Amino acid sequence: MTRLAELLPFNPGEYVGSYCSRLAAACGYSNARALATRLGFRFQGLATGDDVDVRRFASALGTAQSQLVAGTVVTRNRYSTISGERFSPSMMHRLHLRVCPQCIIEDELTAEGRRGFRSYGRLEWMVAPVQACRAHNCMIFVLKSQMPHYFLEHDFAAKLAIHREQIPMIARAAAYMEPDAYQGYVEGRLRSGPNGSRWLDAYPMHVVGRVCEAVGFVEHHGVSAGLTSLGPGELSRCAGRGYDIIQGGEVDFTEFLERLIGRFFKAGSDMKGRGLYGHLHTVLATASPEAAYEPLRKIMREVTTNSVPLAPGADCLGPITERRMHSVCSASKKFGLQPKRLRNLLVRSGKVEPDAAGRSYHRIVLDATEMEAFAKEVRDSLSFKETVANLGAERSQLASIVECGILRSFENSISGGAAPESGGGLTTTMSFRASDVAEIRRRIECLSAVSPSDHFVRLRSAVKMANCKHGEVVRLILDGELKNVAKIDNGEGLAALRIDPYELREWTRGPDHGCHSLREVELAIPASNAVVHALIEADHLKSVRRRNPWKRHMQMVVEPDELARFISTFVSLGTLAHRHRRTTAGIERRLRKVGIVPAFIASGKKFYRVLDVAAFSF
Repeated sequence: MTRLAELLPFNPGEYVGSYCSRLAAACGYSNARALATRLGFRFQGLATGDDVDVRRFASALGTAQSQLVAGTVVTRNRYSTISGERFSPSMMHRLHLRVCPQCIIEDELTAEGRRGFRSYGRLEWMVAPVQACRAHNCMIFVLKSQMPHYFLEHDFAAKLAIHREQIPMIARAAAYMEPDAYQGYVEGRLRSGPNGSRWLDAYPMHVVGRVCEAVGFVEHHGVSAGLTSLGPGELSRCAGRGYDIIQGGEVDFTEFLERLIGRFFKAGSDMKGRGLYGHLHTVLATASPEAAYEPLRKIMREVTTNSVPLAPGADCLGPITERRMHSVCSASKKFGLQPKRLRNLLVRSGKVEPDAAGRSYHRIVLDATEMEAFAKEVRDSLSFKETVANLGAERSQLASIVECGILRSFENSISGGAAPESGGGLTTTMSFRASDVAEIRRRIECLSAVSPSDHFVRLRSAVKMANCKHGEVVRLILDGELKNVAKIDNGEGLAALRIDPYELREWTRGPDHGCHSLREVELAIPASNAVVHALIEADHLKSVRRRNPWKRHMQMVVEPDELARFISTFVSLGTLAHRHRRTTAGIERRLRKVGIVPAFIASGKKFYRVLDVAAFSF
């Protein structure tokens, strides 16, 4: 050890540029470069870790170069390596002096060496993530010099001398600040390197730093902001936020990317990487060396291909080899479908949420396998005209079949609706699942037919004779209820069928309501139609409404008990005249003589009470 080294000790945690600078100041040199030139090495080379300059400085101190390794900062291509950890330019502060004012004051009181030159620069102070002094819980302060930067670059003691008188005031005004988790992680890597206990330990420090910066920046400023909008020290604070987000491991990083993807689908940004992930994508796409970032690129590529409809051959931090997601736009192009129809069918089927209808076709996505199967089914669906030809039916027959629920439209089928379609919803533009149409055609072809008879007729004629619907006839045929079903050779599907209309009529007639129609009431009273209606309107004869078993419509009828009550209670003047073979005028005149008058008159017809005329001798 030389006399130079005896002036001041090389403190643990000090960087060699600080030590050389302090020795130069203690020896009376105006700056460290003057001492370095005198001793035969370059101060700039020593500060940046040049092996020759570090070895010559060690020789001047009379010590081994290995004794200075712990404090050597090696800078190559703007990246600095400290204690084996590589830091990016944004993670290093070397242009201006960063110090803890409390440590500077404390060094002069407790450190060894010549007074006035005991304060030394710590390696941690050059690292941007170190924002607070762990010993004093105060913020690291930046001392900006007005001297030319090239003249005092890396010269700790010369820069400190400029601000020496301000240090006590700065120490008193220093803001209270506790180290955050990110600073603790960086300090741990500087002290002992990566221990492998955390997911981030698998990456070099400069990769961790840049990714944390990008994650925090995107989280705080969004994907559309650029780094030019950052203020002083903001990037380091972003790194702290980013570390808090992804420190849990790959799962946390994946969740963050998926959260950004979720924001993308609700926004209108570009579908390229920058529009998805903002500055984070820029970092991973342009950072080098590429191998160090490749695991992170792979994670982003996996998240993107699992969420965004990228086709094989596209690039997302590397080539895409398979499609995992389809959008309405990409699927409609591949299968030749209208995107609006495909979107509406997806919403109706429940495969995408209802609010997807408000998004663009590019942002409505589904698993590629599921989307392709669905789009293929839509493409292969049969139109109304094709279904008519396939089933050998008439247009009115198919409409009735759909209305009765035997065949559901494609829209109703995919939505799981079991109810028959309403008549108002039937249109000739609807389509049908090819599998549903094929199943009905198969059931028709598998029918066991009988030999045709002379009174067998086609379905259209049978429907008219039985006064029923085509859908009812087809259901009876498919369910095997009609036994007399024949097939002819010169027809296909429903057009080839011939059925017994009388058997059909027995199957389609409704239950007998057991009441008398108004015509039967006319004959039973007897009275004309106008008189019967007058009796009902005057509430002398009560009526009810029942469904006609043949015509299917609701009709006005009279229950048997009610008709029997009326006949046993009232009798018309015409009936009395007919029974006793007299004229109505003569009957009425004789009854009036004994004081018997009509109970009521309905549409000009006079009715008497049976009890009033029962004892009268005509």
